[in-house]
Amino acid sequence: MDTTTAHEPDKYEFTASQDWSSYHQDTWATLFPLVKTHAPRILEVGSWEGRSAVFFAERLCKTGGEVVCVDHFDLLHTAAGRERYARMQRNLARCGKQYRIVDDFSAPGLMTLLNESISVDDPGFDWIHIDGSHEGDDTFLDGELAWRLARNGSIIIFDDYRWQREPETSIHHPRRGIDAFLDLHNGQYEKLSDAYQMIIRKTTNLRLGFLAKGYTDEATLVKTLYSDDRAAHPLSYETSRLHTAEQTHAPAEAMSIALTVDAEYAMAAAVALRSLAEHADEPATVYVLDCGLSALDRERIETSLPPASAVTVSFLALPENSLAARLGTSWAKVDLLRVLPVEKVIYLDADVLCRKSLGELWRTDMRGDAIAAVPDIRYPLGHPGVPREAYFNAGVLLLDVAQLRPNLDKLETLALEMKNMRNSDQDALNVFSRPHWTALDLQWNVQGLGASAAQPFVHPTQRAAGALNKLQSPAIVHFTGPVSPSMAQVLDTAHVYTEKPWSYAGAPGHPYREEWWAVLEGTAWKGLRGSPEWEKRCEEELAGAVKVGTQKFREAVAENAAALRN
Repeated sequence: MDTTTAHEPDKYEFTASQDWSSYHQDTWATLFPLVKTHAPRILEVGSWEGRSAVFFAERLCKTGGEVVCVDHFDLLHTAAGRERYARMQRNLARCGKQYRIVDDFSAPGLMTLLNESISVDDPGFDWIHIDGSHEGDDTFLDGELAWRLARNGSIIIFDDYRWQREPETSIHHPRRGIDAFLDLHNGQYEKLSDAYQMIIRKTTNLRLGFLAKGYTDEATLVKTLYSDDRAAHPLSYETSRLHTAEQTHAPAEAMSIALTVDAEYAMAAAVALRSLAEHADEPATVYVLDCGLSALDRERIETSLPPASAVTVSFLALPENSLAARLGTSWAKVDLLRVLPVEKVIYLDADVLCRKSLGELWRTDMRGDAIAAVPDIRYPLGHPGVPREAYFNAGVLLLDVAQLRPNLDKLETLALEMKNMRNSDQDALNVFSRPHWTALDLQWNVQGLGASAAQPFVHPTQRAAGALNKLQSPAIVHFTGPVSPSMAQVLDTAHVYTEKPWSYAGAPGHPYREEWWAVLEGTAWKGLRGSPEWEKRCEEELAGAVKVGTQKFREAVAENAAALRN
């Protein structure tokens, strides 16, 4: 018998001709960081020999957890069913993780799990894979029953959404049932992908929604049916109605936010995320593209969020042959588009300070464009080297990732051609998207504060009364400019130099410098300002600026002297 495997060739009994999961493993792996518990519960509907169940268990249950598989195995009435059941038992046992097989058809099998969950203190699953049937009505029923077992934040995967054996509009195609399920639960999930499988993340609390004879004692009955206590068991119908009423104004999809961060900007990113979380009034997931962070950097960034924050952080790895590795970290925002597990995202530079909820920005009408951004205050119509037309700053971007992905090869080619431009990645993004980008309200990326910049440019779509007043109360402050100023910039009294609040010079002219430092005190870098470590760092940076400045001064004097001699 042909029993090759993608795990360990001699360990598992998988039939090579029945491998329907290996193709999806890379996609699944990008979603594993979204599972935050160290002991996740995995539910699979339709497991066959257990190939995907073993993959999930090996990757997600490294420190604990359980995989529960529902499959009928011909109810063990046939030799083939009994053989497949025995093989799956051996595969799961060899995996070495806790497992359970519910040998029943999906509807009664899921009802068994639902009934058992009534008396469990913390019921539900964190990862659900549904592959039980190709019939639309079967898939809808499997999805609805599994939904009631799904915890808030759980990943739910429907297989064969793009199956080509039957027309997608046929009741004999799973898509029809999946679409009906998605329509029913609109506003209660975030869509992550529909490339072949439909993958969503649940954004509402678990609700079993019923009681059952034989599974409910009197105390549970009284607690759930006659209590308005929000902490009541999640199967309470009355309590669940209260939750639903309070969530009627929830957004249609949870926010996704992304940053690209290296070790140099780890502290700044922590401030950006802390300020974001302090003003968040709805759930959001932040994807941090790791461009060289240490384990300590990642830990400090995560612990910088407020307790019980509505914001969660997931770290992503750079793709192979990344632009960041070839051209520098500033290009990582392009790499981000290849690895994000979502179809829409707010991109933020690490040197920003959020001062209000980003929900309004998230729901901006992009008018069909793939990029929405704020005009650049220094170069509102571009600069020599790029076409003279409206030009945006790339520090804050609202991106339609799904629309951008098909053109990524074109964007990367453009990046290589423009790698030596003045504003490199920003120039490439402007040329790539021109003239089809949506201008955001100026408040979403307030740049150049504290510098003697020209009057801010107002995009034609924003020429409304009071548009510039938004600059007086920015939603996002962007600390543009270099990390630290050069000696020449500091000595140039005709202009106010710009730099970051954490530079040796301290951004003396910036009105939000102290607010940035106040937010830092809530992060893992608390107490840094004024510490011996900080004073030493500033002295070293100052000495470096003086050394470079002195050398340039000597070179200029020598050049002038040589010109006079000639």
